[in-house]
Amino acid sequence: MISISQTESTERTLMDNFFMHNPLGCISISNEGVITDINMAASEILGYRRSEIIGQPLKHFLRDSDLRMILDSLPGFLPAEKHFRWDLNLYDRFCDAVSVSCSMVTGEEYKILIFDHNSGYIERINELERDQILAHLGTWDFSCDRNRMYWSNETFRIFGIDPAVTNPGYEDFIECIHPEDRELVEETLNRSFNTDLIMTPCELRYRIIHGITKKERWVYQKFIPNTGSSRGFHELKGIIQDITEERAQEEHIRLDIYKAIASTAEHRDNETGEHMKRIGEFCHFISKKLQKPGAFADDIRIFAPLHDIGKVGISDEILRAPRALTEAEIEIMKTHTSIGYDILNNRSKLEMAAEIAKNHHEKFDGTGYPSGITGTAIPLAARICAVADVYDSLRSKRCYKEAYSEEQTLAIIEESSGKHFDPQLVRLLIDNRKSFDSIFKSLTDAA
Repeated sequence: MISISQTESTERTLMDNFFMHNPLGCISISNEGVITDINMAASEILGYRRSEIIGQPLKHFLRDSDLRMILDSLPGFLPAEKHFRWDLNLYDRFCDAVSVSCSMVTGEEYKILIFDHNSGYIERINELERDQILAHLGTWDFSCDRNRMYWSNETFRIFGIDPAVTNPGYEDFIECIHPEDRELVEETLNRSFNTDLIMTPCELRYRIIHGITKKERWVYQKFIPNTGSSRGFHELKGIIQDITEERAQEEHIRLDIYKAIASTAEHRDNETGEHMKRIGEFCHFISKKLQKPGAFADDIRIFAPLHDIGKVGISDEILRAPRALTEAEIEIMKTHTSIGYDILNNRSKLEMAAEIAKNHHEKFDGTGYPSGITGTAIPLAARICAVADVYDSLRSKRCYKEAYSEEQTLAIIEESSGKHFDPQLVRLLIDNRKSFDSIFKSLTDAA
């Protein structure tokens, strides 16, 4: 008669043979989710020696969402002797995702994860990759616990990175972002891991530096924390799309609208279209010399020509008067700064334009208008526009005056340093007089 202990020993031997010699990968797991053993097939698939993986938490080899499915199948969730099947990824010793189809077999004394390469799953991934390429849409996951990002092939293409060379972590991802946009992206991602917040999908538009061309590209990114973890938001899932061409089209339309607005003031005043262009180029040049961010320099090139938009609210009798204005008319003319500000204020993306329109007649010593503010309290964009506008106006011929020479113009501006103009900007203008002269002559008004 076979004793109970002999029966248990036989069953244990059979299970050990099933485990160790199974052609499929097998991982034995404790109730706490710790790996207690692996067989030879699992060792080959994952690239780990048996001694390296025993005692490691299973979570080190799975994404959070897949880990929860595995842990939920342990005692208390599935009846003994039941099987459960999933398609998921396991991470090998190189942190590459291995697509597998797996089952969990549980008994009173054993919990075994059995898995093999999933050809059907791989084919679905390949189809998804093809669809992503056609849509120019990449996908990505970020595991906070492992500090790893998992990108689709299209995501690698968008960033211009060779997937065979880089398996990106968080720092690698941030390094790809344009320096001026990194703070925005990091702040948004960090906020997403705050478990006190009720999260909704987050959207971002920012610039990257393409890894191959080294050129600036615009991307749209949408992501959401994986909210199923009882341990908090430790995983993000998202999509990313290259929107450079769409952004360029939007920018072209935006510029055309701004130019149309600027030409409205131009046709009402005695100024010319070339004057407006020169003001934009002068301000852009100064901003670059001040090493201001690219976005600031690009915006001031667009918005400086709008500095006199408020003159649309001044009557022709005053605006086109072929005579010296009376004191009362001068006061009315001064209101064009406030009118321009009212036109542009509280409109999306026109904050700088509103600042310039209101403050370009302020003076460094506080004797300007409309507010009489002084020094650096005057917005930088308005201080830049002020010196550029006067430089161009002095050198240009108008119906009421002859053009001043370059020497005369620089002498007048230098005399007004610290009074009308920011001394730093006056020095910059004088030090770069040849560049200013070149810009002026390249956009000379037609005779």
